[in-house]
Order: sequence, then C-alpha cells, then structure tokens
Amino acid sequence: MSDTKPREPRAERLGRRIALVIFGVIVCGITLNLTSQIIYQTFFPVGTAQSGSCHAGVLGLIAGIRRARTAADEETGGERAAVNRFRAALRPEWDTREALGNACRGDARGERALREVDRLRYAEEHATRYEAVDLAHRRRTVVALARELGGP
Repeated sequence: MSDTKPREPRAERLGRRIALVIFGVIVCGITLNLTSQIIYQTFFPVGTAQSGSCHAGVLGLIAGIRRARTAADEETGGERAAVNRFRAALRPEWDTREALGNACRGDARGERALREVDRLRYAEEHATRYEAVDLAHRRRTVVALARELGGP
C-alpha cells in the first residue's frame, strides 16, 4: 500500500519546527522568570531598617493597628470604604511584616508577640467590617443632625 497523502515541502516543516521551538522558549522563559520571583520573595524577603529589630518592629505594627482603627472609625462610607481605609492606614509598618517575621525568628517573646499582633490585626479588620455596616448609617445621621443644630 502506498501513502496517497502529498508530502509537505521541507521548508514548511522546518518553519513549523522553528515556530514551535520559539514558542517553547518564550513559555519556558516566562515560567522560569515567574517561578524564580516567587521563590526569591518567599525564601528571601526584603528587609528594611524598620524590620531590623524584632521588638521595635512589633511595636510599630501595634501603632499601625491603632492608627488604622482610628482611621476606619472615622469612615462614613460603609463597610468597603472602612476596610479600605483600615488597610491603607496600616502602612508603612505592615509592608515589612514578612521581613519582621525573619527578624523575630529565634526570639520566643518576639514570635509570640508577633502572633498576637497578627491576631489583633485580623480581629480589628473583622470588627471594622462588622461595625461599619451599622455605624456608617448612624454616623451619617449624627453628622447631619449636628449640622442642623449648627455644630461642626
């Protein structure tokens, strides 16, 4: 039996192979680049001057939570606005949280304090969500009443 299919010209086959190789190189390059970035950020977080001392860093995180809670309490735009304001007010201290974890490694008091501060942050954020639903409407009402009464 003979094959009745016409054979492709050699140049076409070569062109397809070259295209596949180029495509493969691009996909592999992107994959390797992204994988190396993930590995680097996971195992070698960037430290800053603020994350150098464990205890000072934890105190900074606490100050950030207090500032964020105050900022969220002043928000009258509802749950989403309050949470966004809370998260924005956590900066810059919370930007170095991962590096601070490395600075506290091996310091039992520092590690315990860091765990508790993390728990407090998430509890405060949860409370901000919960309270914002009810409080935003009440705050707007009180602000309007204060204006009607001639207050600030």
